[in-house]
Amino acid sequence: MACAGALASGNDTEKQLGAEFCAAFSRGVALDTASWYSPAAYYTGPAGNDYAGFFHTVGLNQRASGFPYDDIHDQSTVQILSNSGPPTSLTLGIGW
Repeated sequence: MACAGALASGNDTEKQLGAEFCAAFSRGVALDTASWYSPAAYYTGPAGNDYAGFFHTVGLNQRASGFPYDDIHDQSTVQILSNSGPPTSLTLGIGW
């Protein structure tokens, strides 16, 4: 589920395919390529990333960032690539 190693190496085409496979594995639809781009089929079977599935269930418009490459098929909450003015920095405040 880390989308690392062989799924994150090679040329640009191989990396894109790795991202597609990672998304399919995490969503529990890897064995059914017809469901790779069908959000209604995600997280319905016994295999898949339950953590990501939970956050998609409770997320606004069922979007979440539950695993690397969750933006495959427009499922992530992060939408910056098509933004004409994407963010240039991120500030985090950590305390207790």
